[in-house]
Amino acid sequence: MHETYTTNAVAVGRRQSRVFTLCLSLILLGALMLAPMRALAQPNPALLDSLSRVQTPRLDRNQSPVERLLAQVEADRLLLSELRKPIPVERKAAEEYLRRIRDLATTSDPISLSLLANTVLQQAPYYFDWAEKDFDNADQRALEYYVGGARGFHLALEDFKRGVLLTVINHLEALTELVLNSMESEQW
Repeated sequence: MHETYTTNAVAVGRRQSRVFTLCLSLILLGALMLAPMRALAQPNPALLDSLSRVQTPRLDRNQSPVERLLAQVEADRLLLSELRKPIPVERKAAEEYLRRIRDLATTSDPISLSLLANTVLQQAPYYFDWAEKDFDNADQRALEYYVGGARGFHLALEDFKRGVLLTVINHLEALTELVLNSMESEQW
């Protein structure tokens, strides 16, 4: 009896350790996303390129709730990785980057994040037009940024990033509850 209890306690301890490690990893990814880009080390182009080619996880109606949550957490991970990258300077590459973010957001949270990502995409042309335009002086450039709509892109992007963090927090909470419930049911 004592031997069985010890074996179960060790197994529970290992599962709790894995859950803690997973949660800590996702929290650290979220914290890194919030760090100012200047403070981050120079990105590794080969790694960033390989992340861009990773297949976007897809949700399926036939998936179990656990499989669906795992696909959403994977989309969260990829989304956080993408958001750490600077937006490409070239318009076409930037539009592709924003569409990739929208696709990941739609997998992660089809209701709220996809709406926020679409708002970013709708505001992007105003920003790109402003960024590509030549101005006579800094005052004219600043005025056009606020009046011409380019600022709306940055505001939408910040709203989107806050939405991503909230979604990741919610997915971590759901994952933690799922694991804890699973552990409780195994103990009895």
